[in-house]
Parts: sequence; structure tokens; C-alpha cells
Amino acid sequence: MEKRFIRILLIFLCVATLISFSSAQQLTGSLKGAVTDSEGHPLAGVAVTLSSPSLMGNQFYVTAETGLYRFAALPPGTYKVVAALPGFKTIARDNIIVRVGMTVSIDIVMEVAAVEEEVTVTATSPTVDIESSKIAVTMDNDVLKNVPIARDLYDIVNAIPGAVSEGVSYRRTSVIHGATVRGNTYAFDGVNMNDPVVMYPSTNINFDVILEVEMVTGGHPAEIGYTDGGYVNVVTKSGGNAFSGAANAYFSSKDTIEVLFPDTQLKAMGVKVPEYAVSDLDISGSLGGPVIRDKLWFFGNARYLFNSYTSPFRPATIAGKDFGPAPDLDHTEMMGFVKLTAQVSSKLKLMGMFNYTDIHEPYFRLDKGWNVAPEAIRKWDHEKGYTGNAIVTWLLDPNTFLDVRTGYVSRYFPLPLQPESVDNPQNLDGSTAYAWGSARFNETYLRKRFQASAYLTRFQDNFLGGSHEFKAGVEFEDAYGDWNWWRANSMIWNYWNNDPYWSRARGLSRTTYGDGNLAFYICATEKDKSLIADKAQRIGGFLQNSVTIQNRLTINAGLRVDYSYGYKPAATKGRSDQLAYDIGNYYLVPAYGVNPYGELETPEWKDIITWTTLSPRFGVSYDVFGNGKTALKASFARYTEYLGVAGERGFKGSLPVAEDIVANAESG
Repeated sequence: MEKRFIRILLIFLCVATLISFSSAQQLTGSLKGAVTDSEGHPLAGVAVTLSSPSLMGNQFYVTAETGLYRFAALPPGTYKVVAALPGFKTIARDNIIVRVGMTVSIDIVMEVAAVEEEVTVTATSPTVDIESSKIAVTMDNDVLKNVPIARDLYDIVNAIPGAVSEGVSYRRTSVIHGATVRGNTYAFDGVNMNDPVVMYPSTNINFDVILEVEMVTGGHPAEIGYTDGGYVNVVTKSGGNAFSGAANAYFSSKDTIEVLFPDTQLKAMGVKVPEYAVSDLDISGSLGGPVIRDKLWFFGNARYLFNSYTSPFRPATIAGKDFGPAPDLDHTEMMGFVKLTAQVSSKLKLMGMFNYTDIHEPYFRLDKGWNVAPEAIRKWDHEKGYTGNAIVTWLLDPNTFLDVRTGYVSRYFPLPLQPESVDNPQNLDGSTAYAWGSARFNETYLRKRFQASAYLTRFQDNFLGGSHEFKAGVEFEDAYGDWNWWRANSMIWNYWNNDPYWSRARGLSRTTYGDGNLAFYICATEKDKSLIADKAQRIGGFLQNSVTIQNRLTINAGLRVDYSYGYKPAATKGRSDQLAYDIGNYYLVPAYGVNPYGELETPEWKDIITWTTLSPRFGVSYDVFGNGKTALKASFARYTEYLGVAGERGFKGSLPVAEDIVANAESG
């Protein structure tokens, strides 16, 4: 047996050497146990059959002289185990719950029988993972349907102990166990869906496609990299051998959620009118089932969300212009999901998934405010999100399996100016804090990541004094992020009490807008003429072993090695508008020898950061009473912070301009 194990390990090392494959996020669980007679002696030759609605066909295992059996790489679900041996009663154990990332131990005791007889054992399924040293909370489909939370992954995360929402709904981020909001990893069927620049979730996941969510909040094993906070592992539905579907519709109107305090009373209390939803609509439909029974399953879902909120803008007269009440702020979101699962043979399984999101707001929520006129709020103009993956699971033997995965996530986020304000300058009043005219600039973001991984899991019983679960993996990532900004009129007017000619030299105090009354954004007038991009590549690997001694003590030890490389491609900035360019030549070229409002170029910058890290992980778990119901866990680990792909942001130039030049600028 030791020779066979050495051969398996050599095969994996060859695969790891030849293939550059993202993190080995676990999407399955496992079931194991020992089969003994009534006196505790192990039984060989026992035929163990495993069945479940989550499986394509049944799985089989025949015990050796140790009496041990094991089923690996099981999708989350409810299972039934049947053990049969001539001369003994057939034992059936059902309602066994296997969760993602969990090893379930079910021992079977068989009694001698003169005639064939089947006995069904009724017992509660183990809910405590006594082998892993990680701290994890799992919410399965039944819990998600019955817990009173919003139909959103963000609220699922915030429901776990140790998670606190950052309070910024747009970013959808949380502090988990004291780490920063960028210390969490969000995995979507094995695809890391963090934005590679800011590490926020780069796409939304439809609540109705989620089968199970495992949230690891501490004691991360070596297979989880770049995570010092929470690891949110989302596993989606796969269909089955029977067709099933669901349709959901939720609607709430202003009559059920209107603020009852009148405006005069809110003003008397010294609070502003709170923002609240005017209406909400949520429509979703799902369908899953077999294309070929026990061979090919499908699952699909489509969802439409619409929310309308009151605007916080306070009507005002600014610089002689009347601004009335702003329109309601609408939010529309469409999501589509499809997944195929194929059992090519008893040892080979394939899975592919694609997820699509489209988000639109006529007035972008982060630009809005009580002091921002509607024309100065940009559009959230159909953000597009794409996530896809392909997974191959190869069962080499009952104790060894190999996963090979590829994944891709992309997010395109456009924020254009309102059409009527494209040629307007931006106006800011330092005394009233009101903004009007136009927003700051047109802006787009593109973030994408390609990732691939391969990892091998080997279970080895009765080896070097215990039962081992060996894991090894290699991973590769190619990440990209850019920022693109432009505007036809780069001018910013700074007012004081509706006076466009104020300056500190005239006895007025300094404001947050600087000393000058005229400023210009340093960007091109056309799209793609001032685009900054950043790229990064990463390769890493890990080795990990979990050894269980005397079925009570489990020691988990592992080591990660990660290498990151970041670089910046060459970039070119086009000219700003003519007025900014002329003023730059007049003021800045004589003083500094450069005009930032002209054309600028930067060469490619390689080797910005090269970073190699070692991350040891060690943990123990002890079954306190030996009944699988109480575990004492401890861990020590070194976590590595993710090296984000961060683009350098643009900036604006501010100039103290004489009144005669301002007057000429004002008249065109």
C-alpha cells in the first residue's frame, strides 16, 4: 500500500510540474467510516452502497481487511449508506447530511443473521466536523429558505457570528473577525470573484441559485490563500434526475413602507428626511432536471430586480438657477445563470457554469446627495458582469481524486455624464456645498481575472500511525484592471455665496476647494485617451496533511508558497480641452516646464513588485467525548495579504486665475 501511495504522489508531482493551473476551493465533502461486527472486529468484503438525489447513479465500495470505507468528492446533499455481507444483516443508514468542506464519519456495526434481513438504523446525522481545525458556519438550502434575511448573499454573510457590515451597500463588504473588508475571499463555484483592484465582490449572485454557503472565519487551511478574514464559499444548484422548478415574485409599494413623520416634524427634530424605498419588485424563475438521466443534468435561473428610492436632494436656488425636487432614484438588476453537470463515467465528472449580471441606475447612487442637483449625478449605465468556470473531477481510485479547474470573471462598469451636461462645466459652491452643472467626468472600469488550478487529494489509512488526508495543489492567476476617464469640458467653477470671483486675497476664508476659483480636470476629451491599466500574475502552491490518530485527535499541517508579479503597460494621455491647454501653457510651462493638460506618455513599467511569501498553517482538533458531537479546536497560521491590481487615479489641477482671464473664460 505504501508503494501505491508513493506512485500516486509521483503522478501528482509530474502533473504539477507540467501544468500551471486558482485556489483549490473545496466544493464537495466526504463520507467515511468503519464496518465491524458486534464484537468490534473489522469486516472485509462488505459491499457498501451510497445513494442520494445529489448523485448521478450510486457509488460502491468494498472494504478491505481494515473494514474501512470512504466516498470522496461528494456534492452537498442528503445520503443513504447500505452495507451488505453474506451471513450478516444488511444495515441501512439514511438521512446522512454531507456539507461542503466537511468529512462525515459513520461507523456501521453488523450482526450475524441466519437469513437475509435489512435493518434501517435511525440516528441523527453528525453536524460537527471533528477533523478540520477551521471555524466555519454553513447555511444549506433549507436554512436559506426559512431564515428571515434578505434574498441576497450580502445579508447571508452578515448573518454569521463575527461579521459586521461596512455599511456601504454599493460595495457589499463586511468586516469578518476583525480583518479588513479587503481580507475576505468570495468563491463562486470555485471561481474567485473578488475584484482584483479593490477586493470587493465583483458580481452579484442570485439567491435562488445557491445550494449551500460555507463561511470559514478562522483556522484557514493551506488550500485557502490570500484570506485573513472570511472565506465565503458558494456552491450552486445542479438539477437532478427529476424535473423541478420554481417561480417567485415579491412586491412592496409605497403604502407599506412610507415614512410617517411629516417633513415639518423631522425638521423640528433636527434630522433630514430619510431615504426610503418607494417600491420593490423581485421576480425569479428556476428550472432544473435531466438531459440524460444519471449522465447529464442542467439547472438555469433568471431574475429581475427593480427598486425605487426617494431622492435626498433639497430643492434650492443656486447661482440664480432654481432646482426643484429630484426624481426618484431607480435601480434595475437582471441576472441569468446556467449550469451543466455531466457524469462521463463512474470515475470522471464534468461541470460548467456561466453567470451574467446587468445593473442600471439612471442616477448613480454614490453621486447623489442632498446638495447634488440631478444633472450632476452620473448614470450607472448597465454594468456587465460575467462569471464562468469548468471543472473536471477524476476519481483515480476510491481514495484518490484529482480536480482541474479554470475560471473567468469580468466586470465592466460605465459611469457616463448625463446627456444634457456633457458640455457643461462642473459647479461647486463652497459656502452652500451645492453641486450642479455636471458631474466630475465620464468614467469606466474594467476588471477581469483568469484563473486555473489543479489539486490532488489522497486518503491513506493506517499509515505512519494514523489515517491521513494528503492534499497538494498548484494555481495560476492572470489579473487585469483599468480606469478610463474623460470629459469634453474639464472646467470646474468654484463659487462662494454664488460669487464666481471669490479668492482668499479678497478677504474670504479658504474652503475645501482651494484658493483658486477655476480648476480643470487633467484628462482627455475623448474616451480611451486617458486610460490607465495594471496587470498582475500569480503562481502558487500548497502541501497539506490532516492525520487522525485513534479516531480522536486530528493534526492539520500545511504550507503555502505564493509568488506575485505586478507591472504597468505603457499609457498615453490625450490633450484636455483648449482652454485648459492654453492656461497650462501660460502658467505651468514657464514655472515647471510641463503642461499636464497636453499630451503625456509613460513607458511600460515592469517589475513594479515581485513578491514571494511562505504561509505555514497548523491546527489541531480533538473529539472530546469520542462521540463526534463535541470538538476542541486550535490553530496557528500566517496569512498573506492579497497584492491588489491598483491603478493610479487621476487628479485635477487648480489655478489662481485673474478676473480678466476668468471673465474671458466665462464668455467663451
